[in-house]
Amino acid sequence: MLTLQLKKPDGPRIDARGLAPGQFTDIDLLAAFSLPVGNQRSPVAGLFDITGHPADAEWHLTGDCSRVDYAGHGLSNGRLAIDGPVGRHCGARMRGGRIEVSSDADDWLGAEMRGGEIRVRGDAGRCAGGGYTGSKFGMRGGSIVIAGRAGPEAGRQMRRGVLIAVGGCGELAGYQMRAGTLLTFGPAGGNPGLEMLRGTIGLFGKSAAPPATFRRACRAGLTSVRLLRSEAQRLLGAHGRCIPDEVDLYNGDLLRGGRGELLMTPD
Repeated sequence: MLTLQLKKPDGPRIDARGLAPGQFTDIDLLAAFSLPVGNQRSPVAGLFDITGHPADAEWHLTGDCSRVDYAGHGLSNGRLAIDGPVGRHCGARMRGGRIEVSSDADDWLGAEMRGGEIRVRGDAGRCAGGGYTGSKFGMRGGSIVIAGRAGPEAGRQMRRGVLIAVGGCGELAGYQMRAGTLLTFGPAGGNPGLEMLRGTIGLFGKSAAPPATFRRACRAGLTSVRLLRSEAQRLLGAHGRCIPDEVDLYNGDLLRGGRGELLMTPD
């Protein structure tokens, strides 16, 4: 196991792109690797205390890493554990492996990821699993599980994969969603699924009314939600059973073809 202990929790933001399991086999190369810090650059050894061997598949970032951005960016294998909060773009464009955050994550968690698994024990900022401005798609595979609350536009332009925000989510969840699955068990903000093309959004907590461009289709029973419950149990364990036996199914966005599914707990 390799451990990187952040030396100073304050100061300019650190761009940690390239600092991930599988990228280094020699500790001297890792120590000398240069990272952008504000408008300057610094070697890894100047920012972190390094213990262990970089060739190990398991890395730990410790300390208050809330100003460390792009942690695990492009990760393809191995495990990255962050013992504390982490900055923006954690796990962005990752393709495999696993990231675990013991506290909160900032904006753009798992943005445009294609595979792998991210788990956050705290809250996440805006656009978790989302697509960057100008991009066609957000996350295209893998899974994100947030034990707390996700910010606005969770799952923005999502194409595939599973995103679960146990504690709820902000407004515009699944905005312009293309496909995939987004679930929440806490309060959800307004206009979920706005401009979605396809996919499934499950709001199983107290939620705002669906957008006006959604139409109620029916009250669906256990057969329709069995696969969702199975997937939720795989990722959440017993908590996945919180999906009710019956849900109200809405189709939308009708202005974009009406092929999306919005599932809500009946009143």
